Amino acid sequence: TGVQTCALPISIALLSNFEKEGVNADQALAAMKIGIAKLVEDGKSPTEAINTLVESIKNAKTETE
Repeated sequence: TGVQTCALPISIALLSNFEKEGVNADQALAAMKIGIAKLVEDGKSPTEAINTLVESIKNAKTETE
């Protein structure tokens, strides 16, 4: 329950930042969902998959990478 309570404000902030930066939030979330599903298929837990996804975004050299 604590994690869910904490996740909601983070999720809202993420979506707000998407919109603020001109990113289509629907498309971004759909892409993240696909990416996380593929990482989970590779044997990672959902948490590990999300952390991997976040790190790959942070380490991207371009906006489209």
